[in-house]
Amino acid sequence: PLCFLDEKTPLLFQWFERNPARFGKNDIPIINTEKNPYLNNIIKAATIEKERLIGIFVDGDFFPGQKDAFSKLEYDYENIKVIYRNDIDFSMYDKKLSEIYMENISKQESMPEEKRDYHLLQLLKKELSDIQEGNDSLIKSYLLDKGHGWFDFYRNMAMLKAGQLFLEADKVGYYDLSTNSGCIYLDADMIITEKLGGIYIPDGIAVHVERIDGRASMENGIIAVDRNNHPALLAGLEIMHTKFDADPYSDGVCNGIRKHFNYSLNEDYNSFCDFIEFKHDNIIMNTSQFTQSSWARHVQ
Repeated sequence: PLCFLDEKTPLLFQWFERNPARFGKNDIPIINTEKNPYLNNIIKAATIEKERLIGIFVDGDFFPGQKDAFSKLEYDYENIKVIYRNDIDFSMYDKKLSEIYMENISKQESMPEEKRDYHLLQLLKKELSDIQEGNDSLIKSYLLDKGHGWFDFYRNMAMLKAGQLFLEADKVGYYDLSTNSGCIYLDADMIITEKLGGIYIPDGIAVHVERIDGRASMENGIIAVDRNNHPALLAGLEIMHTKFDADPYSDGVCNGIRKHFNYSLNEDYNSFCDFIEFKHDNIIMNTSQFTQSSWARHVQ
């Protein structure tokens, strides 16, 4: 069934900054250059979509003056809400790394000897022994990474919370938001040109789709859900809890969606992407591809 996201469904952007020192100590620590005007894109969205909450989900060792600059941004645009990663409790989505490794070790050891992957078994045992005290946690492990995994994993966590994220951060103001409200995540290179209005999405979830040379692929540059704890994202989380080498993007989002919709490899993948795609005429998609830029280039 198609599910409806109304015109007040909050929008969420994300900026996790590995090196806040590359910005001024009293500046907003979000890239805002002529080629990559990410902060301007967010402000433009807030100006166009005045009836919506506009969240910016942030993480990093920010200077006090940078946090003050975030507060001023909220003051200047009353629908912009800066949500700090460490203000949100994600523990309900956690699992001990030791449990993940031990389950995979048991799986290998339960196989007939000739079918065991002994190299993998040794690797799993080493990873298990290398877990440091106090760090036996899947969600903590992604704080050590500070790369794409850090971005992608916590994006999934935020979208599991969906509208609840704003309530938990106490960043709702006078906006009307229910505890099971949906949310639309957009990469900061997605440019909103006019109001999005109400949107229908299949079974309450849709994502961005890239097309290169006629081949489609699901991407996490847009994730829209009509409720918190959407079962497709929970299916992705279950994969993250099961696979020792799971990837937050390909497993946590794409494979979770495939599992939720019972997609089989016998089906036409391009058609499935057409089905799950978040389409909108009022968003210029993925503009950083035109400037040969990517987040990876900016995290030196």
